[in-house]
Amino acid sequence: MSFDWREYDFFRAPYGLSKRTDQLEAEICYDYELVRECRPLIDYILSFPDRAERVQLYLQSLPVYARWAPNLKTGVYSEYPQHEPIIPLVCLLTPWFSAPWLSGSRKERQRIVHQLAKSYDHLRPIPLHPYAEESARMYAFATLRDRLQGTPYTIFFVPVAEDEPFKTTATRLTQARKELGHNPRPASKHHRYTRGAAAALNRLSCFRFSKLLPRERDPLIESVDFLRLKNVDSQLSRGKAAVLKDLGKRNYLSLL
Repeated sequence: MSFDWREYDFFRAPYGLSKRTDQLEAEICYDYELVRECRPLIDYILSFPDRAERVQLYLQSLPVYARWAPNLKTGVYSEYPQHEPIIPLVCLLTPWFSAPWLSGSRKERQRIVHQLAKSYDHLRPIPLHPYAEESARMYAFATLRDRLQGTPYTIFFVPVAEDEPFKTTATRLTQARKELGHNPRPASKHHRYTRGAAAALNRLSCFRFSKLLPRERDPLIESVDFLRLKNVDSQLSRGKAAVLKDLGKRNYLSLL
């Protein structure tokens, strides 16, 4: 068996990612690599040779919402839009897709990371639309739904006086969410979000190792730092379960 470390060991020095400085790239890499677990989705993306050109305008006009790609082919999921696979825009922008993310040079990868930086920013502006006639409101809601695919959200009508101070508006919005019973999960001090992407890639490594026969897998694990611990089988099992959950959330499992 030929072993390509770029498929399993995303943080291998000196050519892999850095857990300290490549947090954004690690998050983008996970989105990219998760698609590579779904052969039908890969084939679908590759069937559009002009895919990068198609999404450039979308990326330029909506950089904050461009983490996920718009529909590449109209009408495919019109009857069941909730079953549509969620495709990361990075897969359409990357010239070397569907090779491993780390197949690209550092310079090429950083160019794409720079293009997608705003869409992966977790402090996003709230979409605001003036109150309009019913048809215009429905169009705005549909557009917002497309932009936020894969993210749980609720739409509310909020009147804001034009002369109201910004701090007052922020306070009222915070209080309204509390009254609605929204209880965002607090971030753990130990498992900060900045560690999340690295942990996700390690789980993906476990998922890929779990698909190998033990006689193929065991010698390879010795070269992967985060698996040089006890209870390797338990790590592989937990990683596999977590990745399968992510594949399901993005509607990839139904394609396999």
